[in-house]
Amino acid sequence: MNKKPSNLAGVVIILELVTIIAFIIWSILFPDSKYVVNWGGNRINAVVKTAFMGFALLIISALIFNAIDNGRNYARSSIVKTNATVVSRASEFRRSSGRTGGRPLGGTHFLSFEFPDGTRKNFKVDVTQFNTIIENETGILTYRECGDWLRFVDFQRQV
Repeated sequence: MNKKPSNLAGVVIILELVTIIAFIIWSILFPDSKYVVNWGGNRINAVVKTAFMGFALLIISALIFNAIDNGRNYARSSIVKTNATVVSRASEFRRSSGRTGGRPLGGTHFLSFEFPDGTRKNFKVDVTQFNTIIENETGILTYRECGDWLRFVDFQRQV
């Protein structure tokens, strides 16, 4: 299953940009038109506020389309259960600078699994999963996969 890019989001964003630009040009060329939003200020003020509102709408719609696309990927993904061995664990921590004295802000944790055919895959996991799984454990790995997109679900160690 390969992830196909969503064309609808791109089309909608381009249409919104064209609409925003057209409205700004209309506001400049025809300041007395009844279609120009009256923001209670001069013409330039109205254009700037209109552009700000348009770009805010653009960003909100881009976030919504991104969430929809991520949901589609999750729905299209297949659940895979396979034997695997934990071959490595890694964490990356960010450090703050300045007032907090360089304390860690948080981390990202990764587990690397090797499959019976010799291939390896890395998964981002939360701290609880990271702390309960140790290297060289063998068990059943459950994960979701859609193209290059991988998501760790569970690891049941074999006794």
